[in-house]
Amino acid sequence: MKNNIPPAQPCPPRWADQLLEWFCAPHLLEELQGDLHEEFYYQVTQVGERRARLHYIREVLGFLRPFAIKRNYNSAQLYSSTSILSISMFQNYFTIAFRNLWRNKGYATMNVTGLAVAFCICVFLFLTAYLQLTYDSFHQDGGRIFQTYLFANDPEKATRTGGMPLPLTPALKTEFEEVEAGARILSGRKTLLEYQGKQFDKNVVLNDPDFFQLFSFPLLKGNHGTALKNVSSMVISQSRTQAIFGEEDPIGKVLQHTNEGQTKGYNITGVLADAPYNSSVRYDALIRIENAPNYLTDQNNWDAFSHQAFIKLKPGVNQASFQNQLKSFSRKYFGPGLEALQKKGARSDPQGDILAVRLQQLANVHFDREISNEPPVAIIYALLGIGFFILLIACFNFINLSIARSFTRAKEMGVRKYLGAVKSQLFLQIWGESAIICFLGLALVALLALALLPEFNAAFDARLQLNHLLQPGFLALLGGIFVLITLVAGGYPAWLMARFNAVAVLKGQISLKKPGFLRNSLLVTQFAISCLLTCCTIIALQQVDYLREKPLGFEKEQLISIPVGNQANGRQVLQRLRNQLATDPSVLAVTGT
Repeated sequence: MKNNIPPAQPCPPRWADQLLEWFCAPHLLEELQGDLHEEFYYQVTQVGERRARLHYIREVLGFLRPFAIKRNYNSAQLYSSTSILSISMFQNYFTIAFRNLWRNKGYATMNVTGLAVAFCICVFLFLTAYLQLTYDSFHQDGGRIFQTYLFANDPEKATRTGGMPLPLTPALKTEFEEVEAGARILSGRKTLLEYQGKQFDKNVVLNDPDFFQLFSFPLLKGNHGTALKNVSSMVISQSRTQAIFGEEDPIGKVLQHTNEGQTKGYNITGVLADAPYNSSVRYDALIRIENAPNYLTDQNNWDAFSHQAFIKLKPGVNQASFQNQLKSFSRKYFGPGLEALQKKGARSDPQGDILAVRLQQLANVHFDREISNEPPVAIIYALLGIGFFILLIACFNFINLSIARSFTRAKEMGVRKYLGAVKSQLFLQIWGESAIICFLGLALVALLALALLPEFNAAFDARLQLNHLLQPGFLALLGGIFVLITLVAGGYPAWLMARFNAVAVLKGQISLKKPGFLRNSLLVTQFAISCLLTCCTIIALQQVDYLREKPLGFEKEQLISIPVGNQANGRQVLQRLRNQLATDPSVLAVTGT
């Protein structure tokens, strides 16, 4: 090994010595290193320290030859180490784990299938909740985007409506410098688009040019500043572009748009990426709101509530302080409505308002039932709760089965402990089986999710994508569940077995089959959650049966709905159909809209 050289004397390069010790075979290291050191000190006296160090480095590199390099350990050396970090021990543990699982196929299949089915259900529930809870969160400046709504503290019931008058947004932009941009959005039933004789029913949304300053929908073709500059301009979504134009470039093409019997040609000036599934604003095509049939009559009418109004505040503007400024604005433009409410006996709410324009942040609009008519957020939290309960039941079931299974191997553990196995080694062996089952379960989850995802999306009109599982939150959740399950399922039995005397276990003087506090707690919790979910399921089924059997006030089997479609002469077609059906003696009544 290294010679003890006085500090004053020159020494070989330290890194070269470390390199030699790293690659040199142990049985050659001492002799080679000693010879190299002797040669180094001789070279120092002959050619100086600098050249001696270079010579030493060259000699060390020269020993990078097969005869001097370390060999892999032979099988005897590998299996002679009992360290829990040795490769041989890991191989042994996992080999035994696979053999035990193969020998007990029923136990392994039940565990893997149970975990996979539960995890698959939870994946769909969690993805659904994720999409709902992240509605409209993808916009770059979402924290500064608000939808306006009108609050009315009516004596009978306080109301909030998202429909706003057409002159509201221009007035806000004119009177408040805090407003960076504002856009009116009018969308409803699908209207008719026509190109080269082909007709399409599409959702054509009417809005303002500030639409592109408010929202972060990517404009794939065209310019944000000029896409809706002209009243006769149209921006079409990517998917509708492919459906209507195929491989043609749509820019410059003319589409005929028919709405309420009025037909007009629009020049395509841009292609907009499709709105994500979790977007409150959805569209097939965009045109200027000036094209609305009622625009000329209602553009200055503060009593016609027809569209949504969105504004974007400048950076640093506080929502609460700006909303306070809207009090005087509301009194100025909604004075008649305010007086009507006061005559009915309306009083101010805690914020001091009877009738006022207020703001709702874009990310919160989706779950505001009065503004968006969407399901309440409580339903989403209920889905999350159901998912966690199902996950807990599956995890508790797996842990209980793993603990019970490990107790049947008491003598095996006793022999291992008698032969010198420590707690950590027992833990690794039992943990290995739990880890393998969990890993197989997660692998099966991926296959099930891939196979069932299209059916789930079709059945529930969803747009779930498995790539959402790559979000850091989902990865952390899956990793945490994996670690927790395997630690409890493998660590608890090992901890119990390590407490007992190996000889007593081998002689059968100690019973490991008696359930402990943890196992009893898991069983009770699992049973309680199962009962809760069963009761909730029964109640839900009863509610569904009630809705199905409740009298509707008419015979639905005798009621027929005939879609007319958005034809250019839709009103005339509807009237002719109504007149024709009215003459049929088998028809009791006809109505249409």
